[in-house]
Amino acid sequence: MFKNWYLIQTKPREECVAEKNISSQGFEVYLPKFTLNKKDRPLFPGYIFVHLADNINWRPLLSTKGVARFVRFGHDFATIPECIIGSIRDNESNTIKKYVNAFKFKKGDKLAITSGPLKCVNVCFEQYKTDERIVVLFSMLNQKQKITIEKSQVVKI
Repeated sequence: MFKNWYLIQTKPREECVAEKNISSQGFEVYLPKFTLNKKDRPLFPGYIFVHLADNINWRPLLSTKGVARFVRFGHDFATIPECIIGSIRDNESNTIKKYVNAFKFKKGDKLAITSGPLKCVNVCFEQYKTDERIVVLFSMLNQKQKITIEKSQVVKI
């Protein structure tokens, strides 16, 4: 019996409901979570993984409370290789630490640049740009200028 991991889209904010109900039907389900502010949150909001055999009747899953639909690409169900699920499980704690620390600055926070040509310049946090870059404002000639720098180049003051 060959099994695949499938991606299921849940109803909004019902990942845990879907996980519990699918699991109670005897299916293996995986919902990666992390804890933030003492509350468990899904790592991939709106999605869960379910491990199904090819010859199993999966239709009851469609009427399971919390389940919206199976994710498809055209007519094909989205299958996730076992190695990807294993990698997510192996790196779940690292991903959680990165996610929790990813948004440590809020708009308007005062920061100091710690390296590069603007070392020791105080700036104001504006927004996140990419995974490791941020946009900050600094005053120059009585005008605010936007610059993009590495998140690792600043500390909160």
